[in-house]
Amino acid sequence: MIQALRDYLREFGLVAPKEAWNVIRVEVPFSEVHETRVPDLLKEVVTAMIAQIRDLDGRIAHLHNRLIAWHRGNEVRRRLATIPDIGTVTASLISASVNDAAQFRSGRHLAAWIGLAPREFSTGGRQQLSGISKRGNPQMRSLLILQLHFFEMRAFGASLMSAAPG
Repeated sequence: MIQALRDYLREFGLVAPKEAWNVIRVEVPFSEVHETRVPDLLKEVVTAMIAQIRDLDGRIAHLHNRLIAWHRGNEVRRRLATIPDIGTVTASLISASVNDAAQFRSGRHLAAWIGLAPREFSTGGRQQLSGISKRGNPQMRSLLILQLHFFEMRAFGASLMSAAPG
């Protein structure tokens, strides 16, 4: 919807900011535009789209607050969230997907079940590992990979800051 709003504005030579949270800023200057190149119908469409975006933001915030309250009501989810860079959504997804953690002999078996463990090819006593198998739960794998990237970026930034002369 945000991209459609930006496209409508672009048709008339108006530029909306790229970030989603900045699109709402278009409403104030746009409502004050009295130029002839901007038809009244476009003003009406943009106003309606911004109202829908605001409504959607409100509903997302409400659902997010409900998710956090639901998350806090379970000991397993709270313990999972204590793992560095595991947030509310990831902890909730893991606890909902894994009924009993005792079914996995090790962390590697859990990683294989999610689809994060390297694929193994063994023959004649020779073990060969390839890339991740991408089997298992794609949502959980995506969330965990994103968490890993954030963790690496933060660690890399910290190492740059500590190495900076100063």
